[in-house]
Amino acid sequence: MKTTARIWIIILCLFPVCAFGQQGKWPYLNYAHARAYLYNLEGNLKGGYAIIQDGKFNHTVSSGDRQLSDEQTRKVISLINSNIRGLEEGLSKTFIPRHAIVFFDENDFPKAAIMFDFDGESIRLQPEKKGSRLTRELSKKEINDQLKKLAEFRTIIQDLGYPTLIPLTQDER
Repeated sequence: MKTTARIWIIILCLFPVCAFGQQGKWPYLNYAHARAYLYNLEGNLKGGYAIIQDGKFNHTVSSGDRQLSDEQTRKVISLINSNIRGLEEGLSKTFIPRHAIVFFDENDFPKAAIMFDFDGESIRLQPEKKGSRLTRELSKKEINDQLKKLAEFRTIIQDLGYPTLIPLTQDER
């Protein structure tokens, strides 16, 4: 068999894996880039927490944004597509977001977002992540795992130059 034919067979065999391997992964769209924002700084948005409303930014978005590097974007997507149900439900059962990462399409339209409430130990996704809801209490090990993931998100936001409140350790409480 000729080398060219072998290469085409390999390409055709791998095509479904390459083309559809990311299918079903949040943010469920092709994106051009991601940017971080501050919003809801006065904490007035509790139920209406979405940073993107009808394709536009929420009126509380502060001026300025910070573009994530490709590495930061990959890390964020990897974390989101891991088990974060505890953060999505909220470890502290409150949600008053002040930070967000927004994903933009090739036309620079906001299409997906992650909103963070670091104090309330919770996040929200827009669109919501597909899958079942958390229906039980988390174990102490699971809670610690969720808090480590939240700390990784916090580090990305801080590396972009945005302030975040650091929660007290158990010894400081």
